[in-house]
Amino acid sequence: MKTAERKQLLFQRLLAVNDERLLEEIETLLDRRCPDDILYFSPELKEKVDNALEQMKRGEVITTEEMRNKLSQWSGE
Repeated sequence: MKTAERKQLLFQRLLAVNDERLLEEIETLLDRRCPDDILYFSPELKEKVDNALEQMKRGEVITTEEMRNKLSQWSGE
């Protein structure tokens, strides 16, 4: 079973839980393991984000207007 399928099944089971104590235990476990302020990226996505941040630091950026002009040229408009 894939991770996404497991999450969906767990989510469905969680929706059926009416035990307040169990919900508190689940919430405590999630708070300890997955704090709200932490984002989890795949290694591939993290690399892309890191590369983009480095490009920004080096000033390797263009404005939206510059990009529109480039796209217009490429599309022949």
